[in-house]
Amino acid sequence: MTMGVWNIRGLNEPIKQKEVHYWITSPKLSLCGIVETKVQRDVLTSVLRNCLPSQWAFIDNFGTNTTARILLVGNTQELWLLHFNESDQKITAAIRMNVNSAICYVTIVYRFNSVLLRRPLWSELKKLKCTIGDQSWMIMGDFNIVRNIQERLDGIGFGATASDEFNSCLNDI
Repeated sequence: MTMGVWNIRGLNEPIKQKEVHYWITSPKLSLCGIVETKVQRDVLTSVLRNCLPSQWAFIDNFGTNTTARILLVGNTQELWLLHFNESDQKITAAIRMNVNSAICYVTIVYRFNSVLLRRPLWSELKKLKCTIGDQSWMIMGDFNIVRNIQERLDGIGFGATASDEFNSCLNDI
């Protein structure tokens, strides 16, 4: 199974929709997270019609937002997507592979930039770990944080507290 995550920074323009379609079909991806979509509910169907091959399914996080910040899309010829959990900053789905019926969980993250708004994500991920237990679980996305100062160009904009919180969460899950 091949996977990818793309921070598209807006999926409303036709050129972006074509780029997403090419990104999905060229390497024959099976599962994709698309974050920072900025797509409104009333145009989602037409946007996805331009982006996704016909045999693809999707999960969005409209349940908590007026726009779809996050989309999880998958090729139904290769896998089965079951919505499991969502919030403003993540979508989690159970994925069953059609080839061997193996089940795993996938979480796509697009974390807020604000320190106060993003903290609940760490608690949500820890709770998910308790629910999922020892089953296979992949977490991918745009966390809007780095683990250490070396991951930041010249250390500009590095927040030690935020980085410590991120590392603590990763160690806990």
